[in-house]
Amino acid sequence: MKLNIGIVQTSISENISENVAIICEYISQSSDTNILLFPEGMISGYYPKNPDYVRNLNKDVLDAVIKEIGNAVKKRHVNAIIPTALFEDGKWFNTSLWFDTSGAIKHIYKKCNLSNLDRNHFMAGDKLETYMINGVKTAIQMCREITYPEQWLYLKLQGACVIFHLNNNQGGDSNWENVYKTRAYENQYFIVSVNLSHPNQKLFSYSITPKGEIMLKTTNAQKIYYATLDLDSVKNDFINQRRKTVVNLVYTKK
Repeated sequence: MKLNIGIVQTSISENISENVAIICEYISQSSDTNILLFPEGMISGYYPKNPDYVRNLNKDVLDAVIKEIGNAVKKRHVNAIIPTALFEDGKWFNTSLWFDTSGAIKHIYKKCNLSNLDRNHFMAGDKLETYMINGVKTAIQMCREITYPEQWLYLKLQGACVIFHLNNNQGGDSNWENVYKTRAYENQYFIVSVNLSHPNQKLFSYSITPKGEIMLKTTNAQKIYYATLDLDSVKNDFINQRRKTVVNLVYTKK
């Protein structure tokens, strides 16, 4: 079984209208892909160093442009994961919206492990879930969550074969490349990570195999990069030999 991924590496603006235009243009350009991935904060912008970041966001504007994006997704008949700040139940969350081929929002992942900067603006999510696409079990993680191996192990235990990692690491820490390879290798699944394009970018976008090998590493060029994942290479050898009598993992979803 194969899964075709489109990795949209692009810059992100503080102007939501500009972001939406970029999103819709890339959606219309996409071809031969099952799902498109965009960087963290793609719709709303992501500027947590600004103390007024979410106060400057207009919930009604975001709701309207999310519908506009849904229409573009429906027209192209493709799945797309597009992150944004999202206002829900009186709180702001750092989220990734999964649009299905009908343009409807099928899943919402709320970032669970927030940085100190994020905590100035967002409430943390509390659910780690898997999502099906074309018979393949997948999951979403965002940005610095790559540094919390327990979340990635839990998703492996739930049967995830592919982790979509939506990143906004401006400038970037190139050491994360080694972390991507480690997470993929220890869990024997694919990791597809998309980061934004940035003038000082050192950390790009990647597709990593279950053997921890780089199958795709982008440049800083703004475009759609494509990767085809062969799901037959996903293995469970390590997980099946794990000793739970020494250390066990407990999921504390609220």
